[in-house]
Amino acid sequence: MKNIIRKAACFLLPLAATLTQPAFAQETPKEEDYFRIMKLSAPEGTLLEVGGLTVLPSGDLGVSTRRGDVFIVENPTSNRPFFRKFASGLHEILGPRLERRRAVLRTTR
Repeated sequence: MKNIIRKAACFLLPLAATLTQPAFAQETPKEEDYFRIMKLSAPEGTLLEVGGLTVLPSGDLGVSTRRGDVFIVENPTSNRPFFRKFASGLHEILGPRLERRRAVLRTTR
């Protein structure tokens, strides 16, 4: 019986010591720990409800909107990016995709 109590004490005492100490939680990762968020100002008079983004080989950004427009944003990381309307009149574009370096495909609802 003494042997069982001794074994239990050897197991439970270190466990009790760790439970009585305060636990230090790790810091929760933030969004900026994984990627950088850049804000672009839309052209005046244009409502961008973005449905999809794609990066073109030239470094330009392809933007599709829920309202059926596709824009090519030249120099998207500069202070004054240039928005060029590539297509319009499409139905709820869900996302553009670059295909064979020349065509921009899109998926609609």
